[in-house]
Amino acid sequence: MRATCTWSDSVPERDNQKSTVWDLAFSPDGNRLVAAAGSRVLVYESATGDLAHSLKSHKDTVYTVDYSADGELFASGGADNTVIIWTKNAEGVLKFSHTDSIQKVKFNPVTKQLASCTANDFGLCVPEEKSVTRTRVGARILCCDWTHDGQHLALGLYSGQVSIRDQTGQEKVCIERNAPVWTLAWHPARSDQVPVLAVGCWDSTLSFYQVSGIQLGKDRKLDFDPCTVSYFDNGNYLLVGGSDRRVTLYSRDGIRLTEIAETDDWCWVSKGQPGTAAVAAGSNSGAISLFKLSFAPVNGLYQDRFAYTENMTDVVVQHLSSEQKVRIKSRDYVKKVALYRNRLAIQQPDKIVIYELSNESDPFDLRYRVRDKIYQKLECNLLVVTSLHVILCHDKKLQMFDFSGRKEKEWSMESMIRYMKVVGGPAGKEGLLVGLKNGVVLRLFVDNPFPIQLIKHRETIRCLDLSQSRTKLAVVDSKGDCVVYDLESQEEVFADKNAWSVAWNSEFEDMLCYSGDGTLSIKTGAFPVHRQAMEGIVVGFKGSKIFSLQAEEMETVDVPQSASLYRYLDAKDYTMAYKVACLGVTESDWRFLGLTALQGLELEIARKAFIRVRDLKYIELINSIEQERRQRNRACDAEGQDENEKRARQKQQGLHLAMVMAYQGRFQEAAKLYTKFGHADRAVDMFSDLRQWEEAKTFAAGSASVDVQELIQRQGEWAQETGDVKLAAEMYCAAGQYDKAVRLVGEAGMLDELIEVARVMDAKELVALRKCADYFRHFGHHQYAKEVYLKMNDVQSLMKLHVTLNKWEDAFLLSAQHGNKYAEDVYLPYAQWLAEHDRFDEAQVAFKKADRPEKSMLMLKELSQSAITEQRYEDAAYYLWLLSGEQLSLAGAAEEFAGRNEDDGEEKRPGSGKGKIAPKGPGAKHLQASAHFQSLAQQYFAYGIISRYTDEPFSSLEPETVFNAGRFLMNVMGPQAPYGISRAAILWAVGKEGETFGAYKLARHAFDKLGHLRVPESWLPQIDLETMLIQSKPYSDREEQHFICYRCSTTNPLVHASAGPADCCVQCAHPFIRSLKSFDLLPLVEFAPEAGMSDEEAFALLRSEPVGAQSGSGPETSEEEKRVDRISFEETTAPQQGGTDSSAFSAFLFDCDFSQQESAHYRAVEVPAQVLKQTPLNEIFVIRWPAGRRWQFFKNIMPDVVPILKCPQCHSFFHEEDLETVCLSNGNKCPLCKFQLTI
Repeated sequence: MRATCTWSDSVPERDNQKSTVWDLAFSPDGNRLVAAAGSRVLVYESATGDLAHSLKSHKDTVYTVDYSADGELFASGGADNTVIIWTKNAEGVLKFSHTDSIQKVKFNPVTKQLASCTANDFGLCVPEEKSVTRTRVGARILCCDWTHDGQHLALGLYSGQVSIRDQTGQEKVCIERNAPVWTLAWHPARSDQVPVLAVGCWDSTLSFYQVSGIQLGKDRKLDFDPCTVSYFDNGNYLLVGGSDRRVTLYSRDGIRLTEIAETDDWCWVSKGQPGTAAVAAGSNSGAISLFKLSFAPVNGLYQDRFAYTENMTDVVVQHLSSEQKVRIKSRDYVKKVALYRNRLAIQQPDKIVIYELSNESDPFDLRYRVRDKIYQKLECNLLVVTSLHVILCHDKKLQMFDFSGRKEKEWSMESMIRYMKVVGGPAGKEGLLVGLKNGVVLRLFVDNPFPIQLIKHRETIRCLDLSQSRTKLAVVDSKGDCVVYDLESQEEVFADKNAWSVAWNSEFEDMLCYSGDGTLSIKTGAFPVHRQAMEGIVVGFKGSKIFSLQAEEMETVDVPQSASLYRYLDAKDYTMAYKVACLGVTESDWRFLGLTALQGLELEIARKAFIRVRDLKYIELINSIEQERRQRNRACDAEGQDENEKRARQKQQGLHLAMVMAYQGRFQEAAKLYTKFGHADRAVDMFSDLRQWEEAKTFAAGSASVDVQELIQRQGEWAQETGDVKLAAEMYCAAGQYDKAVRLVGEAGMLDELIEVARVMDAKELVALRKCADYFRHFGHHQYAKEVYLKMNDVQSLMKLHVTLNKWEDAFLLSAQHGNKYAEDVYLPYAQWLAEHDRFDEAQVAFKKADRPEKSMLMLKELSQSAITEQRYEDAAYYLWLLSGEQLSLAGAAEEFAGRNEDDGEEKRPGSGKGKIAPKGPGAKHLQASAHFQSLAQQYFAYGIISRYTDEPFSSLEPETVFNAGRFLMNVMGPQAPYGISRAAILWAVGKEGETFGAYKLARHAFDKLGHLRVPESWLPQIDLETMLIQSKPYSDREEQHFICYRCSTTNPLVHASAGPADCCVQCAHPFIRSLKSFDLLPLVEFAPEAGMSDEEAFALLRSEPVGAQSGSGPETSEEEKRVDRISFEETTAPQQGGTDSSAFSAFLFDCDFSQQESAHYRAVEVPAQVLKQTPLNEIFVIRWPAGRRWQFFKNIMPDVVPILKCPQCHSFFHEEDLETVCLSNGNKCPLCKFQLTI
């Protein structure tokens, strides 16, 4: 670093007193300098030192000045106790006073708040508000400064304290020192850094603190009392001055670097000029000086390692190729740096430190460790380091020291040494190039005391470099000429102008570069110079990388060697072209080198080039050419040389050249060469490979060895290999090879092309057509597969196609066209598909059409099981009813198959009474299964009511309905309850509701049975409570709860007392017919026609007009006349006086003696024909069962009191009111079979 005084001014004495310069302040833009000198405020132009203003408003000495952050204002204060605020044009705008002299003023860097400090207080003033807030302190304030964010103000006190306060003046931290704090300054840190305070005390110390009061490091001992401390160069350095009469540059950590200026008296203030490397200083004698600082770059370079200094104390070593860096903190001023191989030398004021790499074998290692230190204070102009020595240059002398500090040699030159460089050599025997001011270039060896003169140049040497082979020397002189000397002949081989530095390529002998005037010049061999724009000074050249020093930074410039490569290729110097390419060229340049060398049949160079770009195609071509050459050479060596062999060699070279052209895409030229040398077949093969079939046919026409038909076959095979399926199929079809065409197109999934192939084929090609259809089925294309099957007339396969692709409408139509011959093949998978899609009703119908009722029943069983598991008991009842219907259908089918249309023996009468007679005939087991499923359907339907009663917190069920459903279930259930039905829930419901209706005996019975069952624990307390409460009730049921059998007039208990399941009369075993919604008993009596009368004859008698019947009361008004296909809620017309009514049937029923009936069997009462003829049809309900089972007839005993309706599908009976309620709630559907009722 060097300081130059730009201008200086000495303030004259006034009133026989020195005009001491107490303070200085630069404007934020650095254009003006304000000084507190004597009793005046002086304003200088920073660039020239001209005095712009001399302000006389103060009446006594001015101690302090400061500029605002925006440069619009500056302030001054002094011994007259006055603070004046000035505009940038030196016009006073505000003036206020304190009770003591003003020691320091300082503007807040964020706001325009001004701190003014005195001997006993400090004030905070906002110029816009023209108000001052004063705060007293306990000692004289000597200095102050704001943090960069304006949040804290540090005050230095004469008592040795540093007080850190906030914007309002409140003290936050107090730091104790041992002497008056004359000066302090905050580091101009960025917003993301913690502010650091530098404190200068008059105990000759410099210390640093954080805003929290924590000291950073130890005190720095000074040789003087500091009077001024200020940060410089954005906080990178400190300016310190004081009683030593100097301005000294320190690092921001307090490390002394170098002296900037010397004053003739104490230095009270020094400030850095913003934006430039300039420092202003003011002394006690009244002198004001501005010094310009120039920081000379301190760096060193060896190959691709570059060392430079940062902040004058740290050394950064950068690996230019990998861009890695390492910082070495020396904590002292670094004067010189030198690099050589694994050595790094750093010169400091009192020593030289030598470092070495930790891992010398790693070219990218940047871990340095200290090897030796030379504790000597040595002055030098240049410094280099070798493996074992350090060499210093001072004017005309070179001194060599070993690493222990012992001086081994000294060389004295005849002229000033201007350049010195280590050029390599063994350890302890390295060579140096030395350039002198008189133009002499010397070579020195560290083990030889005698220098060797290489050349005598005409001008002063500025830069030197030696070529890779050490046979050429490049020189740049003081005039900017670049000259290259041949050291063997001592002649100039090249010269150019406008050069500042030069460097040989360390990896290529005939290549150097030099720079100057913003231009980079590259000289290669004897070719013209290549130039390009580049700023900076060239200091190294390695391969394709040029290292350029720009100011203090090293830039790596990648220079492609394409220009030099093309020049060598133009000269057909393939070897040098390859060497240039190895320095660094693009992939396209490598490929161009390989192709050019291949055309010149320089196979080795071409191989290396293609290996670089990993082009296996050309490498294989080169290998094949070399193999043919070796075979031909062996043949020639064995047979000897003659004219024929020479012609054969020429022919071989021509064929090789044709191969090269073919690989380069020059196919026409290659084909002509093949034909010229008698190998037209190779041309045909080439165009065949290129799928240029017309060209191939053209050259094949001129050769008798190539068949055009074979070429077409090859065209198809090649199209198949290259994936052109369509073309290959066309070729195979043209050749009649349909199987190959179908397989190829089908595997590729090209259905449009496949149908075209199928359409071309003849219908007799069944195998190929079937393959086409299989492919269409595989890819799900119904229309194309259908077309193929129709062409083949294969109906069965077409049917399977429709089924596989779920084309059900087409399948049904095709089945109908062939007389339902394939009904099972269609409807069975259709039913399964419907079941998979939850369309179970339709699936059941489809199973019937497929004549597979067992599948339908299996599906219904699974559905009912699932519904029971999910507690959907109404759905379970529905599915069980469907199962019952399926069994009835099977029974009817069995009877029809056996040809039995008449009754065969005694028929089963439906009901749930005990001791039923088993039906006979082929459909007997189906009838039994139907009755079983019908009973289960009723049980699950009833249990659905119980489940809702016990599980739902709120229910709209009628209590009587729950009571009746529970009694029904207790009657019909056997010892083993059906799956999913809880006997405990039934007993609980019967017990609770029985207690409500006064059926105390039945309720007690239910609770007693609950006590023997396993029930949920949550039920136990309630069951115990109800069990105790029922004990207080009578042990009997209310009389009105008992009901009378409508057949035999016997009073029945609430629950049947038999051991088996029976919901029937205890006397006559007549089954109780209940309303399916409320499960209330209906006044229906089952009867049968007398023996020998068929069901049809009986129904005909019922339909006949009774004797004496009046108009309007005939059978046309009955529901049976309407075939029971709908239900009407119209009121039944009462019988007319004098006409027939139900009295004949009632009289007949009254005369029957049911007490004589065997208890083991139930038989419906047989009614004679005359009674049937007298019975109105509108009081009769008929259930027509399928073949194999007799019809059932029921008589409403109380038609005027209890209107009854029947579902025409499931034959369930209802109270009229019950069915109306059901229809209103579920959309006119039967609750059991879901039949849509017509209202």
